[in-house]
Amino acid sequence: MLDQESAQYNFKVAPTLPVGRPYPSGRLGREYRMQLINPTNDTTEVFKKRLVDILKSYDNVDNVHFNPVSLHSTKFPSVSFTIDSFPYDVLITRGVNKGETFEQQVVNDLKQYFTRNQINEQYAVLMNKMMKVNPEFREGEIVHVIARQGSTWKESVPLEHLGEVIGDIVLVDSNNRKWYLSLKDSNGDTFSSYGGASTLFDKYGRLDPDSAGADLLRAFGVDINLVQKGYDKRNGKKVVRPQYTKTLPNSGRIKSLFERAWGMNCFYIKRVNNDWKVLWIDRRRLDHLTLSINVTDIKYPTASSKQISIFCRNSHADYIVEFRNSKGGEFPNTVQFKVRRLHAD
Repeated sequence: MLDQESAQYNFKVAPTLPVGRPYPSGRLGREYRMQLINPTNDTTEVFKKRLVDILKSYDNVDNVHFNPVSLHSTKFPSVSFTIDSFPYDVLITRGVNKGETFEQQVVNDLKQYFTRNQINEQYAVLMNKMMKVNPEFREGEIVHVIARQGSTWKESVPLEHLGEVIGDIVLVDSNNRKWYLSLKDSNGDTFSSYGGASTLFDKYGRLDPDSAGADLLRAFGVDINLVQKGYDKRNGKKVVRPQYTKTLPNSGRIKSLFERAWGMNCFYIKRVNNDWKVLWIDRRRLDHLTLSINVTDIKYPTASSKQISIFCRNSHADYIVEFRNSKGGEFPNTVQFKVRRLHAD
């Protein structure tokens, strides 16, 4: 029913969960997730209103209610209802985030721009800025626009080739040179993600001091004793824990981590209002962005927050490194590097 009724509004049941799943909270109920069929056409606002009406039109569906944020999600709206007193919740997730939708739209727009089928002043401005920050970009005509595909695994890739992994879009010019664009929407502060966070805790909430996650925290001078204490407080645990040696931030390691986060030999492009912020990340620019980074503040988990936030800065940028759970769970499963502000050169 959900698939049939939703198709006309550009939505379908997520194919990864075609029969839904039990509520993640463990409470009685079943959850379904809806995502866009064509992600470049965001019909979410229309669908939110129509889904309520659709469900109310069925005689065996009761207690239909729209939730601005689902009780079972930290960020998605939903429509909840019951059938024969059994509760259901339909999350409207889009299926791709706004950043991914933005990337797909820019790929399509650039293809039109370079085939001269569409005159677009904003992309003319973008090309001029790219030529300004890297004059070599002037040397060939763009003949292909490709959305980069393949693995985003960075760990074993040489630094000088990381742009090939980080880039979202590939421009191929008439000299067969490839230009990699790391593209961010106006609200896209995350410029890289790291693994290792999921190793920090076991299923019982015990911190593993020898894990990759703990090693990453110590590089920034995070007191892992306070991390454990924060999660214990959140989960109402009164346990005597081992005490681990505190460490100071390791400036060399921090530089290396940020180098691999930024990558090299690629354009960093961020949409800002009706303009573009454009950087060419070469060795010189990478040193500016990664040298002498100081940790200025650390926020530990509390009763009201499960996130570990590390605030950093140097003379060229302000950053935040977040250990968080991207799926709404309790313990971190990802590390996100975010740029809060780029200073003027």
